[in-house]
Amino acid sequence: MLRDIIRDLARLRTVFVIAANSLQALSSLGLNSLEAARLLRCDYVCAGNITLHGPTLRVDVELVAVADGRALSSERFSKPLASISQFGQALADEIATLIADEVNLAERNIATRRALHELDAWQVYHRGLGHMHMFTGQDNTVAEDLFKAAIDLDPRFASPYASLSFTHLLKAFLFDPSHLSVEGQLAHDLAARAVAVDPYDPAAHCALGRALWIMGALEEATDALERATVLSPSYAFGHYARAFTDGWSGDAKVAIQAADHARELSPFDPFLGPNQAVRAISLLRLGRAEEAAAWAVRATLHRNAHAHIRRIAVLSLTAAGRIDEAMRLAQVVNGESPENGNELFIRTSRMRPDDEKLFRDLARQSGLC
Repeated sequence: MLRDIIRDLARLRTVFVIAANSLQALSSLGLNSLEAARLLRCDYVCAGNITLHGPTLRVDVELVAVADGRALSSERFSKPLASISQFGQALADEIATLIADEVNLAERNIATRRALHELDAWQVYHRGLGHMHMFTGQDNTVAEDLFKAAIDLDPRFASPYASLSFTHLLKAFLFDPSHLSVEGQLAHDLAARAVAVDPYDPAAHCALGRALWIMGALEEATDALERATVLSPSYAFGHYARAFTDGWSGDAKVAIQAADHARELSPFDPFLGPNQAVRAISLLRLGRAEEAAAWAVRATLHRNAHAHIRRIAVLSLTAAGRIDEAMRLAQVVNGESPENGNELFIRTSRMRPDDEKLFRDLARQSGLC
């Protein structure tokens, strides 16, 4: 279990993790986990217990900030012992994702509290993530500037290139779709740079896959996204990205499976709203309109829900026959979208011709423009 979790964390490339051999050597000297972490100059330590309760295996996991000994997270995982061979790796994936998400959140909070000139590349990058995940044009611009600053501070740090690529993808898909080709090319070039800096970073390959998708290179996009999840099977955003591209342009059933797996790995992810919206699109393409409407409406309730999420809800509600709700929401979407917004939305989404026709028909019924 220990080695599986460490391997998963190392593959994510979002945190630096001490090898199992080092931990075991220090444990043999009689040091507790906090003492060992301080000796190794770690910022966080994860400790836990594995116990048996009859036929159930219980794993208690606690993540602690080394500086003050404060518990950041405490979780309990329970699984039937009889099926341990089936869930062992999956459990390690869940724990690794939990640790990475909590550490990234803690780092983001630290970076937000400090003056910008006091931050190193790692902290500037995490400050940028906080803005990027808000999905507004203003926050996206701030995130773009912060990722550029992180690159200036450390040109060999791959993650800021990948995230800077994503800010340009957001421009192409959401904020400025009239400049799709320009922003898509910028997203591609930055993602390619991230891959060159760290060929084993799943986020870099994921950024490249999303950029290839927005440029219309669908097969190449799928290959890049598959590399991301092969490099790190517990990389939740990689599974979400596959759900996103397949949800719009590929196999809708595969998209639903990928979206569900991403939520299992990271149930409180900043992309939870987009994940639910992509699931709604996939259900809509499969003709399951009532389910699509339920998921789409759920997606709109998130604080960072953007205009396209509300647009998806309008289309899904219309397909489900909930016309009054759809028309009320359509008025909101029309007020926050550019002129001819629905056509731009369809053009950037790389839909198949039959799906384009369906979405245009639904848009006309609801009053989307």
